[in-house]
Amino acid sequence: MSLKLPIAPSVGEVTDTSGPAAPIVTRPGRYSGMHQLMHWGTAVMMFVIIVLGWIMHVQPDSVALLPLWEWHKTLGLFVLVVTAFRLVWRLKAPPPPPLPGQPRWDHRLAQCTYAVFFATLIWMPATGYVFSTAGGYPPKLFNILQTPALFGKSPKIEALAQWLHLSSQWLIYGLILLHLAGVLYHVVIVRDRTLDRMLPEPLD
Repeated sequence: MSLKLPIAPSVGEVTDTSGPAAPIVTRPGRYSGMHQLMHWGTAVMMFVIIVLGWIMHVQPDSVALLPLWEWHKTLGLFVLVVTAFRLVWRLKAPPPPPLPGQPRWDHRLAQCTYAVFFATLIWMPATGYVFSTAGGYPPKLFNILQTPALFGKSPKIEALAQWLHLSSQWLIYGLILLHLAGVLYHVVIVRDRTLDRMLPEPLD
């Protein structure tokens, strides 16, 4: 009768010892292509939204900038839809497990940041829609397609939604800086594969 010894996992592998059978060796994978597409697509849209927002802030009464308002609103609604879909997709295709050796505090901080990020990416477009619609200017997608006004014009609601929308922008800036700081921490200091997992698989 031969005795079979469990094979120790190599560096970069995770061992699942939860079951009674021999350890199952798995490799931490990348985010799926859909995860990556929605992540980078949202990043690009948010960059354009922020730039348009600051341009319009400098000249809020310029008639020439009216089309930019509609593009700002359009991209915001797209971010809302994509974020909602991302939440559903995470249930269908959960993100990969933490990298081996990643501290628990690091993983928990990343999870909390993502949770607040997702909530804010829904909150900001929602308050923007309310702000615009209550002011009598429902978003016009691509400056062509008029979206339905779910409620009538209301100066009080407009003022409240405007304050909420404009105040929340600082939360977005803080989350972006925190996210970028986390990326730099993993790339420069820890030097692990965190960023690689959100990039396409390299071609051989």
